[in-house]
Amino acid sequence: MLISELAARTGLSTRALRHYEDRGVLVPDRDFNGYRIYAEEDVTRVEQIKTMIAAGLGTEAVRN
Repeated sequence: MLISELAARTGLSTRALRHYEDRGVLVPDRDFNGYRIYAEEDVTRVEQIKTMIAAGLGTEAVRN
């Protein structure tokens, strides 16, 4: 799925998802055009990230 679909399914903005990628907590595959391609498992991963951040953990802790 593309970043816009992941954003819609998780309730996050595409900007937030790109931030997670920049911080190394979400690592999408890329297609031949360079577009981010997310798997179904990434929906679960984003929900986990949201939960950990809501609990007060920073992206550094989430990445580890």
